[in-house]
Amino acid sequence: MRGILRSFGVVLTIASLMAVASPSFAGRLSGQPGADARSQGADPVLPNILSSEDVTLYREMFALARQGRGRAIDERLPLLANPLLLGHVMAQRYLHPRAAIESDAELIQWLAAYSDQPDAAAIRDLLDARRSERLREQARLARAAQRSAARSAARSARSGKQGIAVPTKKPIRRGGGVADAGTLLNASGAAMLAGLTGSADALAELSGGTGDDEVLSSEWSLGMEDRSTRELWRHGIAAWRAGESAAAASVFGTLADRADASAWVQAAAAFWAARAHLHARQPEHVSHWLKVAASQTRTFYGLLAQRILGLPLRIRWQPDDTDIAAARFVGSTAAGERALALVQVGEHPRAEAELANASRGERGRFAHGAMVIAERAGLAQLSLQLYARLYPDGGGFEAAGYPVPYWRPEGGFTVDPALLFALARQESRFDPEAVSRAGARGLMQVMPATARHVIRRRPDDLADARLSNPETNLAVGQTYIELLVTEEDVGQDLFRLAAAWNGGPNNVKKWEFEGIAAEDDPLLFIETIPFGETRNFIEKVLANYWIYRDRLNQPVPSLDSLAAGMWPTYKEYRDPPVSATVQGTQARYGY
Repeated sequence: MRGILRSFGVVLTIASLMAVASPSFAGRLSGQPGADARSQGADPVLPNILSSEDVTLYREMFALARQGRGRAIDERLPLLANPLLLGHVMAQRYLHPRAAIESDAELIQWLAAYSDQPDAAAIRDLLDARRSERLREQARLARAAQRSAARSAARSARSGKQGIAVPTKKPIRRGGGVADAGTLLNASGAAMLAGLTGSADALAELSGGTGDDEVLSSEWSLGMEDRSTRELWRHGIAAWRAGESAAAASVFGTLADRADASAWVQAAAAFWAARAHLHARQPEHVSHWLKVAASQTRTFYGLLAQRILGLPLRIRWQPDDTDIAAARFVGSTAAGERALALVQVGEHPRAEAELANASRGERGRFAHGAMVIAERAGLAQLSLQLYARLYPDGGGFEAAGYPVPYWRPEGGFTVDPALLFALARQESRFDPEAVSRAGARGLMQVMPATARHVIRRRPDDLADARLSNPETNLAVGQTYIELLVTEEDVGQDLFRLAAAWNGGPNNVKKWEFEGIAAEDDPLLFIETIPFGETRNFIEKVLANYWIYRDRLNQPVPSLDSLAAGMWPTYKEYRDPPVSATVQGTQARYGY
């Protein structure tokens, strides 16, 4: 056991020398290129920080830490050339349920060296828990000693012998104060805990939110909360269904011109105004309203209008010089360098935690650079969070708003990755730990009952619904898609597929029975679905899907079909050639 403490003492000594000995740190201080520049590979955003030998060692040590094999880690410590990630390795080791920790000094030393790292709060909690347990044990022993002394005194009294009794109720005076032994113990314990923790502010800061919730919720809301907005929309659809095209055009035009209309509402209203004018034999107004709709470039109706007008999507998938400079700035910081090294060794969740911790509440150059690194590394949740924070109205490095995650479904892709990403972006914003009020879980927001239903129809390679595991969640999600497309009332139609995913296949069957698609109008089908959540969901997922198809350098036949007035259909997925590339992303994902 002493060997563990001694080895970590060596680690701390090495870590304390890093600021002087590490080439990248020295290079930053002197203004000369350091390890970052020397080892930079083809991607300027993700340079190689560690040697290949250290990459292998760190991968082994992280695996050993997850297994609770501390001694095996000790054996590898002397072989490391760069101690950059030792704080992460030791944190993983200490936080293992069966970690062998000789004394609190080990945790105190870790905190002294790595208090700026994302595991600091968990290590403090562990230290406090150990101290609390020790105090509870001391209190238990004290009570046991009191009971033993009391029993001994009672026996002495009964036998008539003169013994030494411990007066459990006699006041004990301390500096003029009076307290019983239990009160003294509790008071001293409370004082000890207060003195040893002393980090409530830091813990509150670490556990606090980023303030992104309002920004993100506004992006994912269609913006029809205002009653008058909803009324105008309903009046426009009612006029259209009644064949009053000119009246519908007037209503939709009024809605599209409203200053308080969201981008999604404006695009939808403008597109329907164009449709209504065309049906009213007023072609001179069609182009204007299509252009208004197309100006909201990332909305469902905006994308559709762009395709009808023959306009390219013009999404900037590649980082520009400003993006690269911001990423390099982040890479020159201690947290950024650790994040890049963690990506290099395959510890993506830890890299994401590093960047999230360092960019908490930040909206300047560091947040910008962290966003670029997160996008390039496939850290989808952080990439999307930072993009929404920095660009709530769109623009900028849009690839960060449509990130390609590093996860792959267990067993590989059997469904179009663009569709999986489109659903995950809408359902959970790529949060593997997301849980809805209804109990849906993970990236794809799969209900446990649905997962059990799906798993019974999967091969034996997926044994259980570990729905917080991204790879498992994606596998369950894509298998559910494969089941839905076999449903008679869903089939290959993307609208019905999205509707069934959100509202259930039974509801789709019910809507079919009620005849809402009787007019064979794909857009009217969406707008007459009785559930607003499902209507919004279809449009958000389809917009995501078309953009991800472009991101993955694939054609968008479903958008072409809808632009031609036909139903958008899902094509059975086929693995692209190995040489296929992802726009703005290294071909490291296998699709």
